[in-house]
Amino acid sequence: MAPKHDAKLIFTDFMNNTGYTSNGWVFCMAFYNSMYGLVGTDGLMHLVEEMKNPSKNAPRTMIYSMIFCGVMSWLAAVLMIWTAGNWNVYIPSPQPYMSWWMGVTGSLYSGGLFCALVMIGINFFVIVGTNSAGSRIVWSMARDKAFPYSEYLAYVSPRLGIPLRALGFVVVIDLLLGLIVLGSDLAFQSIISGGGLMLQVSYLVPVIVVLIRGRKILPPRPHFDLGRWGYLINVLSVCWSLLICVVYLCPLYVPITIPTIANMNWSCLIVGATIIFPGAYWIYGARFRYIKEHNSVMEDNSVIIDGIAIGGTEAIRRNDGPQPPRT
Repeated sequence: MAPKHDAKLIFTDFMNNTGYTSNGWVFCMAFYNSMYGLVGTDGLMHLVEEMKNPSKNAPRTMIYSMIFCGVMSWLAAVLMIWTAGNWNVYIPSPQPYMSWWMGVTGSLYSGGLFCALVMIGINFFVIVGTNSAGSRIVWSMARDKAFPYSEYLAYVSPRLGIPLRALGFVVVIDLLLGLIVLGSDLAFQSIISGGGLMLQVSYLVPVIVVLIRGRKILPPRPHFDLGRWGYLINVLSVCWSLLICVVYLCPLYVPITIPTIANMNWSCLIVGATIIFPGAYWIYGARFRYIKEHNSVMEDNSVIIDGIAIGGTEAIRRNDGPQPPRT
């Protein structure tokens, strides 16, 4: 139905309408949207406590999902460019997907309505995944007293077996953030961009810690081990995440002036607020409670000492206690 483009437009033509003079940097900026097809595979790690044999199944699932998402994202991009038709008319539209479908079908209902239903269905599954992962993060941190009213958020429904209050908290936050788009599309897009940046930071920090302290600090990995390639892969991961962080901080179009202020990337403001407000709470409250009043990692694990299984907290207490005199 849609006009078809040739392979030249898909694979060889390079278009730079961003205002940046460096085509190399524009190529890197193209990762801005495509990266969203690959993020979120870590969401599974927040559900490992509910998996069977997580040390074996969790890494496999993450890798398989990354491969699947990468292949499907690439195929979707090729298909869209191939059938983009009069693409220079669709791109300036606030909803290019909608304009594209309506242009292809020639109908508001068969094109726009169908596209809206498809996007609603996709977003439903996305929201289910993000809310499930987010609620487990809130619940896990609340167990260790990281938030105000942690005791309330750490509640697990005995009937459903899920952190129901943490899930409700995450859903309410999502609803409030979703309402922002009714007042300012720019503010909403800034939050989305800041969220993508903080996601990359969350990937970056643990890898840097491993590089600084050495891979010897990692627990045994009988089912998934990078072996001798571990350090190289970690270094490449840090370089990649740093590049993506810079990309997420830059505006997509320059120069930024008063008439084009809508092109400004405010993710730095979102990241700053994310650091300042939780940082203030950490200084004045959380650092006296978090992990000190309750450490779920220690409480949920046990060690064997002299053939007797004891809790991790008790093992640390014994190890830090007075040592017998040497003879």
